[in-house]
Amino acid sequence: MNKNIVEIIEQAEDFPALPHVLIQLFQLVNRDDVALSTISELISKDPSLSTRILKMVNSTYYNFQKPISNINQAVSFLGLKTLRDIAATVSMMDIFPGTQKEEYSQLFRRSLCAAITASLIAEFVGRVDKSEAFLAALLQNIGSYIYLRYMGAEYIKVLRESRASGIELPFVEKRFLHITNAQAGQIVAERWRLPRKTIMAIRYQYNIKLAYKKSLPKDVLQIIELAYLGGMAADFFTGWNKSFKRALFRTRVDRLFKKGPAVSEDILSSIPSLVNNMGFSAIIGKLDSYEEIKYQAENELVQKYTVFNKTYNRLRELEEQKESESTVDSFAQN
Repeated sequence: MNKNIVEIIEQAEDFPALPHVLIQLFQLVNRDDVALSTISELISKDPSLSTRILKMVNSTYYNFQKPISNINQAVSFLGLKTLRDIAATVSMMDIFPGTQKEEYSQLFRRSLCAAITASLIAEFVGRVDKSEAFLAALLQNIGSYIYLRYMGAEYIKVLRESRASGIELPFVEKRFLHITNAQAGQIVAERWRLPRKTIMAIRYQYNIKLAYKKSLPKDVLQIIELAYLGGMAADFFTGWNKSFKRALFRTRVDRLFKKGPAVSEDILSSIPSLVNNMGFSAIIGKLDSYEEIKYQAENELVQKYTVFNKTYNRLRELEEQKESESTVDSFAQN
């Protein structure tokens, strides 16, 4: 490989840009003086985006009793931040077109799982903006999208190596690509001028302990934590080392909220239906139920145990063979 991903990002003439409407939404979201009518007019300028937003707003995920027929209604019912999150969500697949449709779909499935989980936990906590948690978790693995766009075949090999070996993805990325998707994602997020909390969630997604050692504001740490938990749950549903990820998620949620395992179980069991109700099944397929994923996790453990036993027994055979040969050589010398 002649160039690393940082050089590619800096030099790429076709580097993906955020839709103009989405950029303006990011700028307007924290303003107190912005009128809802201004937001409606802004989104309505992009007919394609408006159509997809309304499709998602009318999905069973939001479950409105009556159909939402226009952007003005959507803004009134959901608010600016939620509309921003919806716009970001429906724009994801447009920002990253490419030949690796299956891999993009898998990434998008993970993004949705992470975002929904972070939002659910934020709602449970009650003191954290669930919209900010949703956005941070949704864009957490943006670096993987960039890797897939510019280093498709090579990055797919890295993903397969991580899955086959059971070694966590950032370690495999570091070994073969020298830069993790978190590092690449931070560069992209800063280039796109994403909210600071989102940038920090991307940066510390694999190193939550380091985030707590930094002098970061409490509200930033909260979003980092929620995005981290979202990513952990998403890896359970869509990735590998499933039992390990589920155990980590349950332990951390219990430690943070002191409510026992029932809370984490309730959160995990509700994710598949929420993801499936968002209206993206044509793109990402149907997410299996929590019980089905747990069964897959158990099978994964059995397979790993079988491989471990075969490896262990083979090593013992080689050791016994070596000892036997050593004994024969010693006897021959005598």
